[in-house]
Amino acid sequence: MTQITIEGNNVTNLETLIRRVAYVNGRDFPTPGRRPVSVTTNILCDSGKALKVTTAESFVVVMQPHQPSIELNGTTNFAEEYESFRQGLRVFPDIGVYLSAAAEEATAPTPGGQLDECVVSVYPPLNPDHETLVLPDNLIAELGLAASVTRQGATISGAHTTHHYQSILRQIHYANRKPAYYLNRAFKLSCSELGGRFTSNEYVQTVTVIHPQVSLDKGMGLGVGGPLGAGAMQNDDHESQATQLEPHTSHEIPPPIPAHIKHSPHHVELKPVHSVSDVYYNSDVMERATVNTA
Repeated sequence: MTQITIEGNNVTNLETLIRRVAYVNGRDFPTPGRRPVSVTTNILCDSGKALKVTTAESFVVVMQPHQPSIELNGTTNFAEEYESFRQGLRVFPDIGVYLSAAAEEATAPTPGGQLDECVVSVYPPLNPDHETLVLPDNLIAELGLAASVTRQGATISGAHTTHHYQSILRQIHYANRKPAYYLNRAFKLSCSELGGRFTSNEYVQTVTVIHPQVSLDKGMGLGVGGPLGAGAMQNDDHESQATQLEPHTSHEIPPPIPAHIKHSPHHVELKPVHSVSDVYYNSDVMERATVNTA
């Protein structure tokens, strides 16, 4: 607890001094909350009698400061061919590092603000047999920063401007001698300042492998150069020859016409129905039957 005592024999002077009492917090980011203040007054009369005035209670409120923010932004997904992976490609080609006004004030007097550390994480870890992550070592050494690379990723540490950190991040390369084993690779990036007090968003960069397309005919062994392909070509030749001969032979050999084309099913020839009486009981038959009976 901090205590200040003011003594005097003039009320006006005492009031003036009390009004000049101020609360100061020298921390860059003071803890928000209330700071209690109490004023205790004792009066000594000319007669020597002491009077005690009721204590006045008050408080000073420390407001929540505007939190500095670090934003990482860029193209979060892109795709490359096999050859680009084998030769090595930039992981964060257009990464941008942006600090809010509060963050720049926190790192003043550095123009544009500064960072303390950036961490690149790879999951699953790199396979050293055919995967490598390469940092711009010359630039890092020139700026007096420290860096390390492991199977889990890379770490760049040391206080420096956001501009130089951005340049380093854009020059990080990833190489893979066996890209056919992967569909894509994801890299997570985060940066911080003031010893990790403020941390950026987690920026995830996805690099997709473009696999060559295999033809269905080639995959099934049905290419043009295969047996079926040759047979198809021969059939096409025969069909073309037949097409060329048709105009000369069409008047000699007419094409066959199906029989059912000549007649319509609605014009069938109907024959009269014969009954037994028509055959056996006509007049001639009845006469013969009478003679025989007689």
